[in-house]
Amino acid sequence: MEKINVSFSGDVAVVTFTQPKFLDVIDIQQLDCELFEVADSSPSTILLDMSAVNLLSSAALNRLIMLHKCSKAKGKELQLAGITP
Repeated sequence: MEKINVSFSGDVAVVTFTQPKFLDVIDIQQLDCELFEVADSSPSTILLDMSAVNLLSSAALNRLIMLHKCSKAKGKELQLAGITP
């Protein structure tokens, strides 16, 4: 099952998540592969719409941090939207 959906709005790749929790190692590994695939092929900006996500493990959060670093190194911008406390 795909963990994300990607749509494009101009030069922005909008990523939405297909499940509310990312706790399981297998889910996180698949999420990681899908997000980095977007980062490798996307336009200059990646927008992660987090509105459907209720819970992330520290491992999943670490993958988002690595995605940010990778994107920045490639001259791309990573943005987060829809974050709930």
